[in-house]
Amino acid sequence: GHAPQFFNAYDTQQIFELPWTRVMELVELFDKAANAGTSLPDDARDNVAAQLPVDALLSVCVLLSKVISKKQKIRFLLGIFDGNDNRLFDRGEFTRMMKAFYHGTAAMFGIQDTNAERVETLAWNLFR
Repeated sequence: GHAPQFFNAYDTQQIFELPWTRVMELVELFDKAANAGTSLPDDARDNVAAQLPVDALLSVCVLLSKVISKKQKIRFLLGIFDGNDNRLFDRGEFTRMMKAFYHGTAAMFGIQDTNAERVETLAWNLFR
């Protein structure tokens, strides 16, 4: 099977064992569509409405971690993005990883410019 592309707020809370307030902070960072600039009460944002992208959330958390070794980071990222399990990134897998990392970083730091085409071009040039 394949890993899910999105976590809802309830799944995020259960998987990461985070307090609900922290989960709502992640929803505000990663799921702009569910929030759309509005300040909804927690009960109005039901646990299915929020869509947190798994690859962006996990890749940015792992890559920015100071307690995970570089070797373990690479293994983890291969596990997420190496679709054919050959223990190497092909250009498409590397590009998907870079897009996810950029999206996650942009969400975490409040960067509005998430031009996917620009990130894809960067990834292709880095892969060479």
